[in-house]
Amino acid sequence: MRVGREAPAERAGRHVNIRVAQTHSHAVDARRRTSAPRVTFGGKDMRDPRTFVFFVLCVVAPSAVAAPHGWYVAIDGGQSHYTGIAGASRQWLSITPLPPQGMVVVSSQASLQRSGSNDTGYRLIVGYQFNRYFGVEGGFSNFGQVQGDGSGSVVMAPVAGILPLEVIATYADSVKLRVRGWELAGTLSWPLSQRWSLFGRAGIFDSHTELEVASTPAPPISGGLISKSISVSNSKWVPTYGVGVNFSPADHWALRLGWNRYVHLGDRDTTGRFNVNLLSLGVAYAF
Repeated sequence: MRVGREAPAERAGRHVNIRVAQTHSHAVDARRRTSAPRVTFGGKDMRDPRTFVFFVLCVVAPSAVAAPHGWYVAIDGGQSHYTGIAGASRQWLSITPLPPQGMVVVSSQASLQRSGSNDTGYRLIVGYQFNRYFGVEGGFSNFGQVQGDGSGSVVMAPVAGILPLEVIATYADSVKLRVRGWELAGTLSWPLSQRWSLFGRAGIFDSHTELEVASTPAPPISGGLISKSISVSNSKWVPTYGVGVNFSPADHWALRLGWNRYVHLGDRDTTGRFNVNLLSLGVAYAF
């Protein structure tokens, strides 16, 4: 009879255990249904370690490495390269010496013997960084001076037709060309790490171009020519753009490697039209 009385109790215990297990299972399912939705990046689950690392590299890292805000100054220098000089030589070689008294130049021809296209240029910059991406800078730029040499000949005739009818004389030209001016540009930066960043810039350049030409009699036949020299200049606004990279070895300091181009310099009818490229290395200090 004792066993008979205990059997219902044992069956009740089993019912209780089943109900507890069922209750626990329902609670787990409820927590799963009310958990936060799956977070994705680029269509992939953020719980995947590879997706999480990719997210950090693309979003978190660039945001944490901010370019300095506020004012900065910079100085850089390097090689300035004048392009299109050959096309501008027409204006340079059109200058001939003066004929002697009683003679007039009937015709002339000349050629450019040597033309330098490289010199040392530098820039002095003051800028302001609005945020990690955008800024503005302006300053003074000087691209140095390039020189060229040419030679030519003229055919002269007497004004009143007095003999001899024609005289040939030779001469030499010496040319100096230089450019400087003020510039203003907007900048776009993209941080790569705590030390490195890329930048691009585009703006305007208030160019001042000067050309000096000296034409002098030269062997083998000077022909009594009289030396002549001229100096012409041209000022105008032209576009400028460039790219570069910054490396920051210490707080507030950065090294800048940049390439900048200044286009449509000079005047077609006087100095000639040409461009200047500046490859420079410099240093910047952010306040």
